[in-house]
Amino acid sequence: MLSPGTEGINKAKKKRIYLREGVSHLWLVNSLEQTLDVYCRAGDFWQEMDTYAGDQKVRAVQFDAVEFEMARLWDVR
Repeated sequence: MLSPGTEGINKAKKKRIYLREGVSHLWLVNSLEQTLDVYCRAGDFWQEMDTYAGDQKVRAVQFDAVEFEMARLWDVR
């Protein structure tokens, strides 16, 4: 999950590390902006597949057999 203190590290440094280590899918969740960015490995770079926001229903690549509502991520009770 991205936070103001780690967003730069996660979006730059860690994404390169995940590529190097062979990670094939990456989801970056930003709880402040209430967004989910979905990436798939495309050789030596990340290809952005989609961005979801707010209360959208998500069936994201690689995990599309399961649908979930983003609003559940933001529901802090």
